[in-house]
Amino acid sequence: MRTPRGMLIALAIAVIGTGCAAQKISAVPGADAVKVTSNNADVANCNPLGNVTYYATDPNAKQLALNATVGLGGNTLQLLDNPGQYGGVAYKCPVK
Repeated sequence: MRTPRGMLIALAIAVIGTGCAAQKISAVPGADAVKVTSNNADVANCNPLGNVTYYATDPNAKQLALNATVGLGGNTLQLLDNPGQYGGVAYKCPVK
């Protein structure tokens, strides 16, 4: 008995897709305390540390951006309006 070629292709795609499922990324220590803002006034007295940007289609994009902010030594993430992306600029702001 022969298996239809289309069925084999669909099975191969399903197997490959299952192996590529995203793993949940854990928060690094301090990531839960990162302030997320879009307001320029919130970062006016802060030091910029670097850009952190991830594809918005990545289910871990927010956690990756928070983790990266901490990794740069930051405590604030200013989100930028970049379609298809999640992230912006990591800042070290004075603790109030």
